[in-house]
Amino acid sequence: MNAWGLLAAAFYLARSSTRSKLKEISLEILKGAEYAPKERIFVMMVGYSLSGKTWFIDYHPYISQFFRVETRKIHDLLNAAFTLLDDDKTIKGVGYQPRQILTQVVRQWVFKEACRKGVALVSDSCNLSYSDRRARLRLTKRLGYKTVIIWMLGKKGNLRKRLQAKDEELLSQGQSPVWVNLHEKQRVRFEPPMLLDADELHFYQSETHDPEETKL
Repeated sequence: MNAWGLLAAAFYLARSSTRSKLKEISLEILKGAEYAPKERIFVMMVGYSLSGKTWFIDYHPYISQFFRVETRKIHDLLNAAFTLLDDDKTIKGVGYQPRQILTQVVRQWVFKEACRKGVALVSDSCNLSYSDRRARLRLTKRLGYKTVIIWMLGKKGNLRKRLQAKDEELLSQGQSPVWVNLHEKQRVRFEPPMLLDADELHFYQSETHDPEETKL
């Protein structure tokens, strides 16, 4: 995290208008919790971008009903709300680091409020580092949740092809490629989940398994 990213995020967070907008975004996302099962179970997806996390959730007959804390949705709402984030949406864009910090603020607030409601939760984010996972796992355990990590595995070559295809699609639209560069940055940060991190740890092979095979 460079000094510019920290200063820009700190400047924005110091403004009352920013905090009000972040709360507004958080409340909008939290509306989805009204339809989730009242059950204290938390599923944390772990895996690189485009590894199939969202697809897995969509096609799992049980987890698809959970309240989803989704980084992509938070990004979309933040991008629409703040001119600072109006960049090329690459990891080199001026808004990249402020976007990550503001996303973390929204995600933490939404997550805590959803936990207080006692609804079933699924984190549809990469959750690549231990520090990314620790706070949410501790909070849910403290509130009596069953915690489950689902680690998305797959062949590196297949993931690389998906990343390159996405970049080629962006280039064809006159936009900057982002996916391969993002993956390289994620690889540096990745810390594999451990058996003791959660009550259950499931491994999912995206090329060979069906989501329904994963039983909680």
